[in-house]
Amino acid sequence: MINGLPHYDLEAFQRWALVVDDQLRDAVDAITALEEPDSEPLHDCGDLLRAERSGADLATDLIEEINAFKENPDSPAWFTPAFQMVLAVSTWATFLMDYVDEVAPHGSTQADATRQQLLLEKIFPAIDHFLRFLDAVRAAGYLSK
Repeated sequence: MINGLPHYDLEAFQRWALVVDDQLRDAVDAITALEEPDSEPLHDCGDLLRAERSGADLATDLIEEINAFKENPDSPAWFTPAFQMVLAVSTWATFLMDYVDEVAPHGSTQADATRQQLLLEKIFPAIDHFLRFLDAVRAAGYLSK
């Protein structure tokens, strides 16, 4: 255990990052549906999951995504696979945090009822999950040099 957290290897964090990324993207899609109802969702894996694909094919895709986080030899030394993983996921979290600042700069009660529901049901849980993930990656020592 590190700082009260069980030890995770990088692959476990990469799997967790995929879950966090999906949750963040779902929240972004909910924002898009509310703010721009005629636009296409940015992240729609519904077709992927509804497709006639086997669980093995879906698992293969997941493994390929995890392997994409492998270290690039041309990257600077500080740009580790863990840093790359966190950077990719944090893009969506930053978008959500900016949205919160824009629609409810003084708390969720300042937003209209529809946005308040979106904040409470999708956005805040996604941001909280991201922050728990980030804290765990830091506590495991993957972001320290």
